[in-house]
Amino acid sequence: MKRSAVNKIFIIGILSSVVFLPNHKISGQNYPITPERSEQIIDKIYEKYIPVYKKYRGVGSVRNIDIIEYNPNTNTLINRSHVSLIRKDYFYKKSEIEILEYIKNDKVMQPSEYENRIIEIPDPILDENGRKLYLTRITNIAAVSKQKCYQMKVVPRKKTAKYFGGFLYFKMDTLELMLLEGSLGDLPFSFKEYSMKYFFEHEGDLPVLKSGSFIMRTYIPVLQPDRRFVISVNVIESKLL
Repeated sequence: MKRSAVNKIFIIGILSSVVFLPNHKISGQNYPITPERSEQIIDKIYEKYIPVYKKYRGVGSVRNIDIIEYNPNTNTLINRSHVSLIRKDYFYKKSEIEILEYIKNDKVMQPSEYENRIIEIPDPILDENGRKLYLTRITNIAAVSKQKCYQMKVVPRKKTAKYFGGFLYFKMDTLELMLLEGSLGDLPFSFKEYSMKYFFEHEGDLPVLKSGSFIMRTYIPVLQPDRRFVISVNVIESKLL
């Protein structure tokens, strides 16, 4: 079998593994929720999380990241990378990142050569400023990891890449955040596509990232070739800061 054909099969396998993650969301039937009921649920969600974001400064974590870069027009594999790192994600200041290991195409690279492509949402959605930044509505009930959840639609009031747009899923009985999926409020100049999916677990009373996936496509005519990146993130351990 030709190398290009092997690469295409490999890329299809990677895409399938990202789309069908073990904790994938299972959409249920349509459950109409009145605006009044929606507002009651959202009030309770913010009442639960606003004090938490005042209690901590952020979250520290050790992560493994795997990156597949390919040409989306030919499905030709360009690069494969693996990164191990330590992150300190603060709620209201810039994150700190320490690269522990960077391997690209089976070659050990210098940590300084790693280029972070993941665009994180800088401001919390569920803190005391969240309702000033976002419009929210409970739109449905869905199952996440076999747990019944409220589906909350999140729309940024300003359509910029600084904000998130998509859905959050909260367990119906405890209002614990289970899943975030969506994109940015607007795509940066070089981006043709950007989607994200975060699965959460709880460290004490704070939702922290457990695993996630990102798919992004970048292209600038003449200056930057057309590339799609498929990124998977697995958190080894987390601690509250």
